Amino acid sequence: MKTLMTILLALAALFPAASPAQEAAGRVLVATGSVSIDRGLQTLIVRAGTPVFAGDTLRLGPQSNAQLRFTDDSIVALGPDTTFQVTEYAFERVPAAAQRAFFSLLAGGMRTITGLVGHANPSNYRVQTSTLSVGIRGTGFSACHDCTSVAGEFLPGTSVAFSEGAGY
Repeated sequence: MKTLMTILLALAALFPAASPAQEAAGRVLVATGSVSIDRGLQTLIVRAGTPVFAGDTLRLGPQSNAQLRFTDDSIVALGPDTTFQVTEYAFERVPAAAQRAFFSLLAGGMRTITGLVGHANPSNYRVQTSTLSVGIRGTGFSACHDCTSVAGEFLPGTSVAFSEGAGY
């Protein structure tokens, strides 16, 4: 029996996925075009209402868009050819000091208005790219990492633009 438990635990570690007890970090509000989530070894097709969990990686194809609402009321809009990961997320049922929202923009573009985590605990909100880490507190911003402009020009690296007066 002990050997069986050891094998089951080892298999569970090899196939990480959101457990039924894990709370959703947020939900997809809108998904158009080719939008999927990599969750462990599964790839899920995304539509409005699909839950998003810590550890999920969203992948958007050309001419695709998605909008996410997290439980702290932050909004993230993702553009075409974007890869975005919810690296860590904790909000509900945790003390304010432990609340966090850490994301990775691996490619493409995003816009966001930060929610309660960015407002109440500024050091625990971050968007990471391969070239920089953006810690924005209670505001809105756009980020583009190795993405294509509206005019079709490839933009290497990371650029960030801030929105005055957005957020809390």
